Amino acid sequence: MSFDWTRFVPVSARKALSVSQGRTACISGQLLTRYASAIDAPVLELTARRAASLAGFLRACHQADAVAVVAVDADVRARGPRAGAVAISGILAAAATAHHVGPIVLVARASRPVSRRTDIAFMTHLDDTLARDVEAGFGAIGLAAAAFHDVDVLAHAARLAIEFDLGIEIEVGATDDAALLLAGVDDRALPISAVRGARPLDELGDAARIVGLADLRDLDGLDRGGLRVNLDAVVDNRTDDDNDSDDDDDDDVEARTWNTVTRVLKGLKADGSATRLAAVLMGTQ
Repeated sequence: MSFDWTRFVPVSARKALSVSQGRTACISGQLLTRYASAIDAPVLELTARRAASLAGFLRACHQADAVAVVAVDADVRARGPRAGAVAISGILAAAATAHHVGPIVLVARASRPVSRRTDIAFMTHLDDTLARDVEAGFGAIGLAAAAFHDVDVLAHAARLAIEFDLGIEIEVGATDDAALLLAGVDDRALPISAVRGARPLDELGDAARIVGLADLRDLDGLDRGGLRVNLDAVVDNRTDDDNDSDDDDDDDVEARTWNTVTRVLKGLKADGSATRLAAVLMGTQ
């Protein structure tokens, strides 16, 4: 199916992402969640740490006609005012290497706060960080549950992402008790697109559940159309700086990643998700 994905790039990202030139289209995480039932399969995610692994991941998603999600860690984006934009440029370069055509969701992962804070300095810093992420072209913004004592503070922090219909992703740590916050999100009908780290019995409404591949066995019976599966643990996703082995050739890493991701896509019956999403979007025009 020939489909112009660039029509669905968020308004906030169109200027920053003009370099994609209609091939790789960076869509909103909220759009992905809104039509999860039409996709009817898990979506795969990889964190952008190693260029060769990312190229292998995107090549496999392209060949399987699958929607891809690429996340960028908070410490990467904290390296400077334009660090997020630089990271996105690297992702688009990997997409070009992989001859990728189709939709990608770019996720700005949340930073892990030391404690819950609501003072003016903290909220100002958070606002500035989110504004840079939105301007850089991310289609989904991560917020750590541990940073927010109630849903009103969360809603305030998320207002810019809501304004541009971007994805809002709540990240729950292993020691967080986020049940009240998630219940408040549901009561307020905040448009949360995904939750990372939720327990199997947590009620997430329409939000996607982000899990590792090994966690799938604990989720039997759940609708897999609302799942996102992170593959960081099953591919060689060390950063380029951490990889100092002369024997670890980038071409080999890309090929191994492609093979692993292709097998996962087939095993989860996740191929064809991009065409299914395009079909439902055509009906909205």
